[in-house]
Amino acid sequence: MKNLGNIDKYLNAIFGIGLSLCANASSPSSMEMPGLKYMFWIEDVDIADRASALLFPKDRDVKLALLIKRVRLAMQMLNKDCILILDELDATTRRQLIKDGIPFIVPQKQLYLPQLGAYLSERNLSKARTQIEKLTPAAQLSILYHLQKESLEGKPFSVLSKLLDYPIKTISVIAGCLKQLGLCTVISEGCREKNIRFEYTGRELWEKAFPYMVSPIQQAGYAEADLVPGEAVKSYDDALSHYTDMGYTEQRCYALSRRSEQGKELAGRLTPTNYPGSVRIELWKYNPRLLAVDGCVDPLSMALCYLENDDERIAGQINNLMKRVLV
Repeated sequence: MKNLGNIDKYLNAIFGIGLSLCANASSPSSMEMPGLKYMFWIEDVDIADRASALLFPKDRDVKLALLIKRVRLAMQMLNKDCILILDELDATTRRQLIKDGIPFIVPQKQLYLPQLGAYLSERNLSKARTQIEKLTPAAQLSILYHLQKESLEGKPFSVLSKLLDYPIKTISVIAGCLKQLGLCTVISEGCREKNIRFEYTGRELWEKAFPYMVSPIQQAGYAEADLVPGEAVKSYDDALSHYTDMGYTEQRCYALSRRSEQGKELAGRLTPTNYPGSVRIELWKYNPRLLAVDGCVDPLSMALCYLENDDERIAGQINNLMKRVLV
């Protein structure tokens, strides 16, 4: 089908997120609706854990009004986020698509994704058009880094880019997201340099940001121990027993970035079955090595891994841990 590499790299550069093919990579949903196959090539993907369909128009000369009708038809028939993928886009067409609420991506140039609450052009980053519900992985990483590794306050965006391993454009998106949530202010130093100043410190910053945080795990499964790459760090129950008084478990648990080459390779090899001799492998939305402590994922990210766990013993251990980590 279509090469998704440029779209994946663009989303990662701007938001610190990417796309992954759905398990049903052949897109059976579109095959069941033959009318669409004459209008678009369709690729079913996940973007920031949202089921989406990328629509590549087959007719490049179709009139704009008809193209918009076709995208809306696809939205109705597929019942998921549909994103129009174009090679180029003039100003008039861009304004009309935005006016009609049609999400689009022109790889490496501009995008409009209201479902993610952001619009970016090659020259201008606007404020989010919808209220932020959750932090992006990059924004979440920045707060966790600030709370546990090193203060990010007062450091130029160029320095933050190196510390967090994201492009400067992504740092701008992070700053805008945190500012909109009232977690920081953006200070201009001179003509070009900018930095952020957090409105809260320590525990208070964590408590203000916590409602917008999510589990860092994008995918989890099981595999043979010899498939664990060297870049992986201990996670989940392994990390829990390391940081707390919870008992040691026999099964090893590891985490690595879903964005890494090793993570991409492992994504299709994990099984949901916890079989004898297997290890648990988690593919994270951000790089756990940036925050790792003594070969384990950081305490705050580990706590977020248990957001959906209702075990009272684990909750008690994590609460005690938070008291030690956050001051």
